[in-house]
Amino acid sequence: MDDARPTPPTRWQRETSWSDLGYEELPDRLKSGWFVLAHDQETAPDSATTVMQVHYPPNFHVPPHTHNVAYAEIVVAGTVEVTRRSYGPGDIRVVGAGTGYGPVVAGPDGATVIIVFDGRDWPHVPLKAGAEGEAEAGFPATPERESLRSGRS
Repeated sequence: MDDARPTPPTRWQRETSWSDLGYEELPDRLKSGWFVLAHDQETAPDSATTVMQVHYPPNFHVPPHTHNVAYAEIVVAGTVEVTRRSYGPGDIRVVGAGTGYGPVVAGPDGATVIIVFDGRDWPHVPLKAGAEGEAEAGFPATPERESLRSGRS
């Protein structure tokens, strides 16, 4: 009989704050900070859950888009309108991977949301121009955004 025992999972705890994590400044005063649920942020697998805090400035507009992973978004402060439906503090949206939505429009006082993505492939995927000639949606891919997604600086 083999007495080999499986190695117990590594136990770890990480303490930080949003200000310690820092924020990425995106176009038009949008700010976001993030971390992945993994001991080592650099080598976390693509399946690692990503937690993000986003600050939308007043009346900020995000064109229609989708994400490659499911996510939950919790409104912490202010208001945000998503596809013509308004959400305020405490409201939660749960969205399946590949579900298109938008536009997203922050309220007159802006909005702060916490987003929990089911993996690291979270950047916006643009929805193509609509019949009314909307411009292609989504944030442009940049090396900085890709390094955030991949966890590498």
